[in-house]
Amino acid sequence: MPCLHMNVRFGHYTLTNSGPVSSAEGTASKLPGLKASRYSLDMKPLGPGKAPYFCIFEAEFENEAALMGALASKEGQAVAGDVPNYASGGVTMVHFAVG
Repeated sequence: MPCLHMNVRFGHYTLTNSGPVSSAEGTASKLPGLKASRYSLDMKPLGPGKAPYFCIFEAEFENEAALMGALASKEGQAVAGDVPNYASGGVTMVHFAVG
């Protein structure tokens, strides 16, 4: 069965006491139904110039219903509420099935 991934790309950021990695990863690790997560702060474009994002965070769920349930949960709301603490440039969120 294919898994569903949520991919979050963060724009400009302001570093806070907890920092973007410890904050995002720590809060997101409590999402119900989370199978796996990973992130990178080492964003590099394939071509010249700068990458448009400073960080990418990926979360894996069993299916779309599990993802949407996690985002709607108390823990999901805490994750969403934490974003302004480290992503002053906003975020881009997408989800997709992987085979």
